Amino acid sequence: MTTALVAWQSSTDPDDNWEITFAPADAGEGERAPEFDPYAPGPVPASALLAAGWWMECSHCSRHVSADGPDDWGDEDGEDGDAPDPVCVGESVYCDSRCRDKEQAEQAARRARKAAMEADALKRWPGIEVLSVYDDSLEFRFLGQRWTTQWLAADPGHVSMPPADVPLWTAWKAR
Repeated sequence: MTTALVAWQSSTDPDDNWEITFAPADAGEGERAPEFDPYAPGPVPASALLAAGWWMECSHCSRHVSADGPDDWGDEDGEDGDAPDPVCVGESVYCDSRCRDKEQAEQAARRARKAAMEADALKRWPGIEVLSVYDDSLEFRFLGQRWTTQWLAADPGHVSMPPADVPLWTAWKAR
């Protein structure tokens, strides 16, 4: 028999940030939050949190956003008139469609940069195993390597690795 999960809200830090967790009715910590029970086992969508009176940070510009819209609307250039309705996408909230569109464009550009960096590394060193691609660097391994190698996009002719792997790298490149 499965025990039903119910929603609990609790403060996670001294700055009065709160979180929703799901646990059995007799095992939760904090205050019961029955308005979020339908979302068990979680996560609770941003739209439900805003509707319940919570505020969140815009996933693009970090401005506080409530159901009434972003705080301090009109303080930046081009922001005039009434605060727009927030835009919720899953667990994320945005001040408005402009913030959502900017974030999506930045994420797409970041994905494209990462894909280009990975393609460049695989072209330079065919046969490597790419482990992680970050905004400005990439980690990979080559056959026989003990540790990992880091390659910085800003310095394309240089890789960093532990000294013990340098002779293996030299031999691997000469193959």
